[in-house]
Amino acid sequence: MTKTILIIIGIVGAMIIALIIMGYNYHHLYMARILIHNKDVNVRLFALADLTELNDRESIPQIIKLLDDTDLEIRSSAARALGDLGAKESIPQITKLLEDKNSMVRRNATYALGKLGAKDAIPQITKLLEDTGWEVCMFAVRALGELGAKDAIPQLTKMLDDKDWEIRSSAARALSDLGAKESIPQIIKLLNDVEWYVRGLAAISLVELGAKDKVTKEIINDIKRIRYNGSDKDEKRLQAALKELGVPENKK
Repeated sequence: MTKTILIIIGIVGAMIIALIIMGYNYHHLYMARILIHNKDVNVRLFALADLTELNDRESIPQIIKLLDDTDLEIRSSAARALGDLGAKESIPQITKLLEDKNSMVRRNATYALGKLGAKDAIPQITKLLEDTGWEVCMFAVRALGELGAKDAIPQLTKMLDDKDWEIRSSAARALSDLGAKESIPQIIKLLNDVEWYVRGLAAISLVELGAKDKVTKEIINDIKRIRYNGSDKDEKRLQAALKELGVPENKK
């Protein structure tokens, strides 16, 4: 009797698993079809976001096709999705988007290439440091840090004086990523920046570069004010810096 029950449980379990797999496959095929054939941009963007959220790597070939779409939002979102999905096979196509006429597309292409570790794209991304769109410039700064572009250190150091505070803070972060100790004197100047966020990011960078003695108690309060939305990696860096400064935990 017990053996029969176990057999029944096994069969039911197998059926449940099969139904789950069938449901997933149907969902994947349905959303993938929407990406290519639906004419409503908002519906396609929803399908793209859904497949990315599900980490649906089977949809990567269809998403790559969207990089040539006539709609800029589709091209832009497709590039970002491929970066989040870790689709290294899409690097050549995404690199072409760095020359797209739309700044949002260039921005998300830069983001994706940074995420994908596209070191071959460093020369093209470096050119975007002079892009007319400040967001493109900011994402280029971040990507160069992520890609280990040490040749860009002189240009990134100059960007510590940029008029845009988000670019200044991103430059400090990127220089820390690159281990650019030669930029410490310039980063120290940011501890007196008018923006508390810049001061906080500069302080974290100085700690990581081995210059924690330059960070005052007042600046530690700026570090504590920083919030990261769902980024475990950034949160760990923040907490590690606070710990190095003698603060055990950033209480929120």
